[in-house]
Amino acid sequence: MPKCALAHASVPNGTCSEEHVNNVRKLLLAGFAALDVQEQLPLLEVKDPAFSLSSGNLFGLRSLNISGDVKFVCGANTSIADFVAVVPRVKGYYNWRSHGKIPLSGDLVVEGRNGTFTGRLRHVRGDLRSVSLAFSHFSSVSVELHGVSSFSVPGYKIMTLGNRVFNKAVRKTTRDIVSKAFKQALQASQ
Repeated sequence: MPKCALAHASVPNGTCSEEHVNNVRKLLLAGFAALDVQEQLPLLEVKDPAFSLSSGNLFGLRSLNISGDVKFVCGANTSIADFVAVVPRVKGYYNWRSHGKIPLSGDLVVEGRNGTFTGRLRHVRGDLRSVSLAFSHFSSVSVELHGVSSFSVPGYKIMTLGNRVFNKAVRKTTRDIVSKAFKQALQASQ
């Protein structure tokens, strides 16, 4: 079986089930991008940010790469967890903008073993210090801000809901719960 050092989320037709590729892509992009990974993100105005925190907007992934030993053949009955278990590392780049300041960039790195993925969004400068993600056999996706759990969404919902509907739900949760918890966590740490 051939091995690939770098593969994009949009795996060419014939190399793997399109359904699996699309599901994996949806899972990885869920809550982080309302835009297609190929689109250029707007740098001046963000009208539809994925996250809207009290200190700024995290508004999307610019690119997404899956690196490692990519399984080239997956049958119609292969589970997503089995398909992605051989992909040890996922890396994306996101943009963060503090209110009234120029957009800054950071890394989203997700590493996995046996279908369980943990990742961290790192932002070196600015108000957002880090965001942790956990993908457990793709049954759910949870996000934590400074150890404060912000939301957890079952995998089947991520696959069935459209990006816009899902992102609205994420923004509502973020606005109603996370922003307050985020402020409290920052105040407690100071």
